[in-house]
Amino acid sequence: MMVYPNPTNDMFFIKSQSADIQQVTVTDISGKIIAQFVRPTESTPLSIRQAGTFFLKIQNNEGVVVRKIVKL
Repeated sequence: MMVYPNPTNDMFFIKSQSADIQQVTVTDISGKIIAQFVRPTESTPLSIRQAGTFFLKIQNNEGVVVRKIVKL
Protein backbone atom coordinates (compact mmCIF):
# COMPACT_ATOMS: atom_id res chain seq x y z
CA MET A 1 0.00 0.00 0.00
CA MET A 2 1.57 3.27 -1.11
CA VAL A 3 0.46 6.86 -0.41
CA TYR A 4 2.04 9.49 -2.66
CA PRO A 5 3.23 12.19 -2.83
CA ASN A 6 4.11 12.39 0.82
CA PRO A 7 4.46 15.10 2.02
CA THR A 8 1.83 16.72 -0.18
CA ASN A 9 0.82 20.28 -0.99
CA ASP A 10 -2.63 19.37 -2.29
CA MET A 11 -3.83 16.08 -3.79
CA PHE A 12 -2.56 12.61 -2.92
CA PHE A 13 -3.18 9.12 -4.25
CA ILE A 14 -3.27 5.61 -2.78
CA LYS A 15 -1.86 2.67 -4.72
CA SER A 16 -2.76 -0.87 -3.72
CA GLN A 17 -1.11 -3.69 -5.65
CA SER A 18 -3.33 -6.53 -4.53
CA ALA A 19 -6.51 -5.34 -2.81
CA ASP A 20 -9.51 -3.20 -3.67
CA ILE A 21 -9.81 -0.23 -1.33
CA GLN A 22 -13.20 -0.11 0.35
CA GLN A 23 -12.84 3.05 2.43
CA VAL A 24 -10.25 5.58 3.57
CA THR A 25 -10.71 7.45 6.85
CA VAL A 26 -8.47 10.45 7.52
CA THR A 27 -7.86 11.35 11.18
CA ASP A 28 -5.73 14.01 12.82
CA ILE A 29 -3.21 13.18 15.54
CA SER A 30 -5.91 13.42 18.23
CA GLY A 31 -8.08 10.84 16.42
CA LYS A 32 -10.70 13.28 15.11
CA ILE A 33 -12.10 12.23 11.72
CA ILE A 34 -11.23 14.84 9.11
CA ALA A 35 -12.52 13.13 5.95
CA GLN A 36 -13.79 9.83 4.58
CA PHE A 37 -13.57 8.48 1.06
CA VAL A 38 -15.64 5.49 -0.09
CA ARG A 39 -14.21 3.16 -2.73
CA PRO A 40 -11.51 5.46 -4.12
CA THR A 41 -9.59 4.11 -7.08
CA GLU A 42 -5.89 4.53 -7.79
CA SER A 43 -6.69 7.47 -10.05
CA THR A 44 -9.02 9.23 -7.57
CA PRO A 45 -7.34 12.40 -6.30
CA LEU A 46 -7.81 12.72 -2.53
CA SER A 47 -7.22 15.88 -0.54
CA ILE A 48 -7.07 17.29 2.97
CA ARG A 49 -7.78 21.01 3.37
CA GLN A 50 -5.78 21.84 6.49
CA ALA A 51 -2.03 21.48 7.00
CA GLY A 52 -0.62 18.99 9.49
CA THR A 53 0.12 15.32 10.12
CA PHE A 54 -2.70 12.85 9.48
CA PHE A 55 -3.33 9.13 9.59
CA LEU A 56 -5.07 7.26 6.79
CA LYS A 57 -7.00 4.18 7.88
CA ILE A 58 -7.29 2.24 4.63
CA GLN A 59 -9.80 -0.61 4.63
CA ASN A 60 -9.59 -3.19 1.88
CA ASN A 61 -10.69 -6.76 1.31
CA GLU A 62 -7.55 -8.02 3.10
CA GLY A 63 -7.96 -5.94 6.29
CA VAL A 64 -6.93 -2.51 7.55
CA VAL A 65 -3.70 -0.63 6.89
CA VAL A 66 -2.72 2.67 8.55
CA ARG A 67 -0.40 5.14 6.82
CA LYS A 68 0.80 8.58 7.91
CA ILE A 69 0.66 11.57 5.56
CA VAL A 70 1.90 15.14 5.96
CA LYS A 71 -0.03 18.01 4.36
CA LEU A 72 2.10 21.12 3.90
